[in-house]
Amino acid sequence: MGGAADKTRIVFIVIFIFASGALFADKSPVTPEAGAALEKENKFDQAMAVYEEWLKDNTADPRFPDVLQRCGELKKNPSAAIELYKNYVGAVRDPARKRAVYRTTALLQILAGDYRSALESFEHAFDAIDETVGRDPWLTAVPSFYIACGETDKAYEWIVRIDPVVSDRGLRAELNYDLLEIYLARGELEYAGRAFSILASEFKTEEAYPRALFRFGVFFISRGERQKAEDYRNTLEKDFPDALETRALRELWTGKADGQIGLLVDPHDIIGGERFSAAAVTQTTPGTNDGPAEEKTREGDGQTETATTQTASGGEWRVQVGSYAMRENAVYIVKDLEKLKFQADIVEAAVGGKTYYRVFVGKNLTADAAQTLLAKLQDAGVGGYLYPEDK
Repeated sequence: MGGAADKTRIVFIVIFIFASGALFADKSPVTPEAGAALEKENKFDQAMAVYEEWLKDNTADPRFPDVLQRCGELKKNPSAAIELYKNYVGAVRDPARKRAVYRTTALLQILAGDYRSALESFEHAFDAIDETVGRDPWLTAVPSFYIACGETDKAYEWIVRIDPVVSDRGLRAELNYDLLEIYLARGELEYAGRAFSILASEFKTEEAYPRALFRFGVFFISRGERQKAEDYRNTLEKDFPDALETRALRELWTGKADGQIGLLVDPHDIIGGERFSAAAVTQTTPGTNDGPAEEKTREGDGQTETATTQTASGGEWRVQVGSYAMRENAVYIVKDLEKLKFQADIVEAAVGGKTYYRVFVGKNLTADAAQTLLAKLQDAGVGGYLYPEDK
């Protein structure tokens, strides 16, 4: 009897040793290199877990900001990424890198429709205003968000604060355009006219100028003052005959516009993204969801478009960065992407009897290439998600 019991005990010991060995053999070392290796094997959840564990004890490591950014990109939804960035951004010591983390956080908050939190993140990103941020385009996007939220006083305060460090011509033109919006929103037409005069005299070659012409034209049409609007329309027709602003104002003038043209900037248009239902936001990453496709609601220009989010486990992919009910808005985003050295395309899609204009970057990409492109777009401050070619 004793011999049989000993044999049984030995068998259990051997099984335990093999099971333990398999367990520890499968456990990856907690290093950034191990996480990168797991990504190459398309084990994205495991890579994210390794990165997150490494972050806890390595805040002083020079690789910390890069690992933090990558860990956030692998999160399954923006809410989880936002929480990660908020927990660790204080440990990022380099001002430029900290600014990048705050900016990424703000973009995710915009995707979640939380504009107030996004503004706070942008404000943190630019706690220190100096010459190192003088060419950052997001510096001049902040007042546009304030204007869109109806907070013109804060928009004006921000412009006064950053004005001394902004030297880039295009960004200075944007500041003057923002001033024009502020004064129009306040009904201060004389000051709005002064902001326009500066654009007309100093920044005629910048994109803000035809937009200002269009803006004044729309403003006076909305007030029923077509005679005043005609002056701006004529200038657009003469100096910018092929511009989108010209076409849009022409259609509005003749009553052929297929959608209402807003008088104020909408925050989701600034980044080329969409409003997302906060309860249904997901961020697609390869191999993170083996279950059924998950639906989410996207809104563009006051309309709703329902799309299906799928995982990039195979097939051909591209990255979608926007969906709009007005083609003009989509073209603006394409121009912005081209400035950032991204080639973008507009694809029409009929949804619920309405035409949408979707903006895509990349074509016929593998899952890995699409994920890499998405990461590059995020690094450049552009939101997006993976989208299958056959949809």
